[in-house]
Amino acid sequence: PTDKEITKMITKWVIEQAVDDIDFLSILGDRDEAKAFGQFGYSLDGWAKIIRTALANTTNPVYKIPSDVITEANVISVLKNFERKFPKLFKSKIKEIHLSTNVLEMYAEAYEQEYKNSPNYEEGNAAKAPSKTRKLIGHDDLPDNIVWATIDGNMLKLIDILDNDPVFTDVQVEKYKVLMFGEFERGYSLLLNQAVCVMDFTGTVLGLGDAEIELADGTKKKQMELFYPHETVAPAIP
Repeated sequence: PTDKEITKMITKWVIEQAVDDIDFLSILGDRDEAKAFGQFGYSLDGWAKIIRTALANTTNPVYKIPSDVITEANVISVLKNFERKFPKLFKSKIKEIHLSTNVLEMYAEAYEQEYKNSPNYEEGNAAKAPSKTRKLIGHDDLPDNIVWATIDGNMLKLIDILDNDPVFTDVQVEKYKVLMFGEFERGYSLLLNQAVCVMDFTGTVLGLGDAEIELADGTKKKQMELFYPHETVAPAIP
């Protein structure tokens, strides 16, 4: 059976699908120990889950930036607001903004309509944020209501032994069945939540909010004062 052309073709499809599946899991995976064995989608936490969890974390909060819900009409202004409210401490160190491919396409269309008659119009800028200093990174499976940015090195790719696409390590023939066995290792995390800027479509507080941290001497200090001592923020509605 392993020499049949149909088997070779199906094997090619299976490998391609395995790569697509890992790309899907990297964005929409939702780790669940009870379901991870035998059910697809539960083997790791993808970036959608990681950002949502970080956004809800009040102990180690992300830097929230209140935002209107993104639409075709306001996508440029929403992204402009997002960039302008990055904390000054590392604004120049943020080089990418992560969003859905759908929002990226909305932005590209809006950018063309807004600036196509401008003498400074450049088609390549449709993949850059309004400031033109940052790339817009689109993720195919990411929901439209998840947008974030952070400094280089803060998004961790966790590996154990393997750092590659799925590998099929064994092929066995059982009568007329071809059994394929493979494995992959993948995991993601954030190094420091407080250095992640996330669009907040429901809240009105800019920054880390009222979160406190206990210092070595037992005293407590506002995290905004600790991480961003020169940043002045107040509850804000975009």
